[in-house]
Amino acid sequence: MNPKDIFPSFFKSIEKRDLASIKKFLPVSGPLAVVLSDGTVIDEAEDFIEFFEDWFDDDDWTLKHKVAHVEETSEMAYGVVECEYSGKDDAGVDYTVTLFTTAIIRKVDDKWQIVHFQQTEGFED
Repeated sequence: MNPKDIFPSFFKSIEKRDLASIKKFLPVSGPLAVVLSDGTVIDEAEDFIEFFEDWFDDDDWTLKHKVAHVEETSEMAYGVVECEYSGKDDAGVDYTVTLFTTAIIRKVDDKWQIVHFQQTEGFED
C-alpha cells in the first residue's frame, strides 16, 4: 500500500471502529508520538491502541474524513486530514467539531507505520 492510500484507509478504519485494521498501521509496541485535540499526549503504541478500544466502546459518535494533502518520500510521508466529528457531550447534547489531523508515516521493514499523529480542533471565525 502506498502513502496516498494509507491515510484514507486508516481514517476509514476509525470511522468503522475496526480495531484490527487500525493496528495494521501502528507499530506493534514501543514509542509513538500522539497529541490529541484536548492536549492529551500518548507516547506508546500500546496506549494508543487502548485509547481506540475505550473510544470504540462509546457508540454515540460518527466521523467523516477528507484527505487534504499528502507529501511523500521513499521512506517517510505525511498527510493532513480534515475530519468532521459528531457526538454527544456529557449532558447528551449533540455537537459537531472539525478536527485537522497531521500524521507522519515511516517505512519500517517495508511496512508503512504511523509514527506521529497530531490533532488540532478547527475554530470558526
